[in-house]
Parts: sequence; structure tokens; C-alpha cells
Amino acid sequence: MGTSQRKQIDRGLSRAVFARYLRTNPRTLENWEQGRAKPNAQAALIMRLVEKFPDTVQRLATV
Repeated sequence: MGTSQRKQIDRGLSRAVFARYLRTNPRTLENWEQGRAKPNAQAALIMRLVEKFPDTVQRLATV
């Protein structure tokens, strides 16, 4: 799961902004990236969508 978050950060999207799109806090996102916690099914699905369809991030921004 960490790959999608890192890709978004590499594209200039901060962890805080990406976490907001996922409706979670940055610390939780960091825990997912570090493997200290696992995202719930809904967040995991969104992150898989972002990995497969990068424009999902822009779509999340408009919701």
C-alpha cells in the first residue's frame, strides 16, 4: 500500500492532502506506509484505484 502514497507524494501531493482525500489523518496514512497498521477495506480499495488509475486523485479532490 505504501507505493500509492509515495507516488502521490512524488507528484507533489503532500501526505496531509492525500490523507484528506482518503478521509483519514496523516498519522494514520504514515502508519499504513510504515506497515504499523493496515487500512480498512474502503481505504485499501481507494488506494488500489489510485495505483491503477492515477487520475482518481483529482477526482477525489472534487468530491
